[in-house]
Amino acid sequence: CSNDWCRYYLGVREGSKRADYIYFPLLGDRVRIPKLSYCQLKDKLRKLGVQAKVLRKFANQVLEELAHQHNIRLDAVNLIMSRELSVTGTSYVNMRDWADKLFGIYINWLEGNGLI
Repeated sequence: CSNDWCRYYLGVREGSKRADYIYFPLLGDRVRIPKLSYCQLKDKLRKLGVQAKVLRKFANQVLEELAHQHNIRLDAVNLIMSRELSVTGTSYVNMRDWADKLFGIYINWLEGNGLI
């Protein structure tokens, strides 16, 4: 964890979706993780008029823009979004460091735009 965010290793390899890490912001002095199942969260978003899939696309778009602005490889975005990477071996550790840096920038962007 840093002052603004945490990275937690999941290592999920089940089914068609994989997730190596989960990145999440720290809110105040505590980590707040919704106590809703995926379906409950999706229903809540639907009632608010927001499609859950749009949130992931939005996050991806902002992360890509920030990566370009800060000269960070797009593989860092893929690591944060739990997608397949084009790097292997020792490059993976470097990519994780870049992803960590990018996520810190993303948290600052979210705070600066009043989204968290």
